[in-house]
Amino acid sequence: MRKLIAFGTIVLTIAVVVFMLSRLPPPYDTDLAKVGAGQVAAVVVHDHNTVDSIVLMDDLNEIRRDWEPSLVLLMANFHHPDGRAFADRYALPRASLSIFDGRGELIATYARHRDREALVSFLEQQARPLMY
Repeated sequence: MRKLIAFGTIVLTIAVVVFMLSRLPPPYDTDLAKVGAGQVAAVVVHDHNTVDSIVLMDDLNEIRRDWEPSLVLLMANFHHPDGRAFADRYALPRASLSIFDGRGELIATYARHRDREALVSFLEQQARPLMY
């Protein structure tokens, strides 16, 4: 009987962990070489030490299914040398989202995130016209 209870506990624990992991959003691509590879890209400069950046990522996670795969969503981690170099090259602030055309030209940058509606409005105005 103890073996059955132990087995049941293990199975239940694994099921809960799998369920929780399945609810997480997919990770963001960090291959910044995709900027300028022919498709419109949005690059978020993420600094996990700032509230603004965390809130921006949360709101982006809520809407990203409406934009991918037509829009390549990439993350430049501000605490990784490649991400920091990318942000520095384009003078991008932390907690920002920048739109690049298919040739890699910087089109616009969204900073000072306010709310999800402002983020969607920025994407509609800056990214959507380039996607078609």
